Amino acid sequence: MGRTLAHRARVAHPVVTGPLEDGCVVERDTRIVAVGRWADLRDALPADAEIHDHGDVWLVPGLVNAHAHLELTGHGTVPFGGSLFNWLDKVAEQSKLLARERPEAFAEAADEGARMLRETGTAAILDTTLWGVRARSDALIVPAYEFLSFSAREDERPFYRQAIERAAADAARGLRCALEPHTLYTVHPGLMRKAREIANREGVLFATHVAETREEVEFISRGTGPMVDWLRDQGAPIEEYGTARSPVRRLDELGVLDRAVLFHANYVEERDFATLVRRSASVVYCPRSHRHFGHEPHPAPAMVRAGVNVCLGTDGLVSNVGLDMRAEMLCALHRCPGLDPETVLLMATLCGARALGIDGELGALAPGLRAEFAELPVAEFPLPLPPGGVRSQG
Repeated sequence: MGRTLAHRARVAHPVVTGPLEDGCVVERDTRIVAVGRWADLRDALPADAEIHDHGDVWLVPGLVNAHAHLELTGHGTVPFGGSLFNWLDKVAEQSKLLARERPEAFAEAADEGARMLRETGTAAILDTTLWGVRARSDALIVPAYEFLSFSAREDERPFYRQAIERAAADAARGLRCALEPHTLYTVHPGLMRKAREIANREGVLFATHVAETREEVEFISRGTGPMVDWLRDQGAPIEEYGTARSPVRRLDELGVLDRAVLFHANYVEERDFATLVRRSASVVYCPRSHRHFGHEPHPAPAMVRAGVNVCLGTDGLVSNVGLDMRAEMLCALHRCPGLDPETVLLMATLCGARALGIDGELGALAPGLRAEFAELPVAEFPLPLPPGGVRSQG
């Protein structure tokens, strides 16, 4: 029998059941074997069990960050001046300079970003990587291999071949990963379909950014707006892109929406929520990045009510002031009055695990799952305390 460790806290919240005052989670060999109140579990502990008292905190499952850009951690926060195109150009300039002078810096930045998240209770990260890195961490890192390609031509596919090859190699080794065409407007629709076919064949996740700006929605829906000139400047054959009623409808038309992980979805309309539910797609809301860009209120509360699987992410440090999922939870509560603390906790744990396909490993405190925890100070997080009960001194 392996080592037994009992985790005691003011309140333990398994997520799949209600909170437990003076709660206790027992682990053996990194797996949870029991969850309950300290008074009910302590007498059954083996004599050599180690007791870890977490103190005056909510002990919750390890958090799941469903969207990050860890390799950009070293860039620092890039100010937003009102134009997404200009902002993207600034980020790209920094990345190109780094790629020329210190390409190893992307991996170093990814490791540092993973460390920051790990120290604040994150257990799993879906990490967008254009440069093909997998952060070193004892958190579960799921790289989303990103590519951009305005054209379907073989000689105009930056990062496409790298993304396909790395996803196939990871799948062959039994490692989790995702294929991520960047957006509907930076990836030719033919390659969007092809990426989905490859993701299905390799058994890996499929992810993309969608409906992040009003300009994107206008272009995808009507083929008009400022994005047209920008795409022409990039040499995109926009006459081949086609239009749809909405970005979600376009993804569905292309046959790529099933179980997709959709980053941001800031401007998805209510008429598309049923399609997201029907296709079992997940949405990742990134509260502090959303604030950085000054977006309109996020539709997360209405999505949750409609049954959409909505998770939380940090996005990259380029559009954030830190990498801490606990801060994202508090920001979501502040910016979305329609979300309650219990729902936000669910978004940061089990919903993220479902999106990544790891809800049999993480996302809750339950026997058989990995013993991963985050601590939320009781004084800071407005979760409703269980009625009655005083922490025992035994």
